[in-house]
Amino acid sequence: MAGQLSTKCKVIVVFYEATEHLFHMELTSGMNAGINRIQRIVSEGIAVIFLCAVFPVFAQEADKSQETKTQGADARRLEAQKLETQTIEVQLNREYIALLDKFLGATPSGTPDYSNIKQLFDAIDSATERNNLPQALTLIKANQKIITDNIDSKEAIKIIEITLDYGVQSLSDHLIQYAQQYAGSYVNANIHYALAVQAYNRQDYDKTLQYLSKIDSSGSLSRSRRDYATLLFGICLQHRSKHREAMKIYERLGKKSKYYTHAQLNLAVAYVRQGWWTDAQIAIEKALEQSKPEKQSEFINRLYVVLGYSQLKNEFYRNARQTFRHVSLDSQYMSRALLGIGLCALNQKDYLGALNAFDRLKKSKDYDLTIAESNLLVPFTIERMKELETASAGYSEAIAYYGVKILEFENYPFNHIVDIPADDPAAKILKPLPKHNLHQLTVLQQMQTATQGSSLEIPTTSLTSRYTHLLKQFRQQQINEHLTQLRSYLSQSQYGFAKLYDENQ
Repeated sequence: MAGQLSTKCKVIVVFYEATEHLFHMELTSGMNAGINRIQRIVSEGIAVIFLCAVFPVFAQEADKSQETKTQGADARRLEAQKLETQTIEVQLNREYIALLDKFLGATPSGTPDYSNIKQLFDAIDSATERNNLPQALTLIKANQKIITDNIDSKEAIKIIEITLDYGVQSLSDHLIQYAQQYAGSYVNANIHYALAVQAYNRQDYDKTLQYLSKIDSSGSLSRSRRDYATLLFGICLQHRSKHREAMKIYERLGKKSKYYTHAQLNLAVAYVRQGWWTDAQIAIEKALEQSKPEKQSEFINRLYVVLGYSQLKNEFYRNARQTFRHVSLDSQYMSRALLGIGLCALNQKDYLGALNAFDRLKKSKDYDLTIAESNLLVPFTIERMKELETASAGYSEAIAYYGVKILEFENYPFNHIVDIPADDPAAKILKPLPKHNLHQLTVLQQMQTATQGSSLEIPTTSLTSRYTHLLKQFRQQQINEHLTQLRSYLSQSQYGFAKLYDENQ
């Protein structure tokens, strides 16, 4: 029947940064604790793969054609914006590297020289802890000889990682080239690991695989780094649609690994890509068995949601509803669980159960895309119950709701670019900003103080302002993507209202 909502929802794969949504995990526990305060990228790179339901669409064939054209135009516009932003980002990165080289080239004559690599690293760590990155980088620049003389030390590895994290390309290139020529396998394995993590955080999956493949001896890495490198290798293969190869990689991680549950979840997604839903369910259940609730409660909630949608896809609606009910009421995944319960109930023709789930979503004081969608699903469910007048009123209410939300996000004030407060209307819509851009902006902001009164003051202030604008453009893209979804829901609500109106004439 034309115009019917497809409740046999498809399933798509969405990649999230686990450290932004779940918990921060230390990847290098064997390293000096001081390096953690430098906010290394390597401690922020875990990725897991998550499943969510595709939001349903319904319309007459002609309306579908028109909506497809509109969505196509929106997609092309968003893609054009992304390409423009990428071009600007590349240019700003070049200017950042050049400006930082000029700043470090003007190293004051009073910069201390160190004869001990540990003392040097402690000084660098101390400067970083005091939020004085320019001084930390100046110390590295002025003491390159002591670093190269001790290139096989753990401190040298940490210092190289700092230059990578903050985009000091001239220093990192010099130290890495020296290490490749004179250092042993231990240092080079850890350097390639750091380069791989950096490439991964920049979403350059081919380079990530390239650097991971250059690690000659995984025994040169700590157990934690070795396992994380294995996890990254599998994730990058999946990003390249090499799911069967990724499966073999994930199976290398045993139950004793801290990344075992992540590997099982990603393995489940690989099974999904092959259409092996039963195997996917088994992998998720293994991860649930291994998880420790007191440490990974939100990760467990995520696993339950993934398992629930796997069961939903397999039409095990009763099992799926029970699985979704395991998600904690205060979990950030509760809205997805409620959506899953509602979709299961719709498939079972339990319209009261579906209405209860969708209505709970609709009345939520929070806001995310799932909650926004519930305003459409409520009248749709009522329509299935043949309460057409109430459904018509519900569609009318949804039209008003989406109109208000669209206006709100079209005029989003961007009062906060980096740290979004919890009460911001877009708090659960906006995604984390690229780490390397945030690191570079931090350096520039601190350089503004260090360059006051010098010839570099104006270019530093200018570049800082342009970097801030770049991050605002990233945020604008995210808002535009959300607006595209809201406009789609508005269109569907308008169609639902018009269809009922026509049927009553």
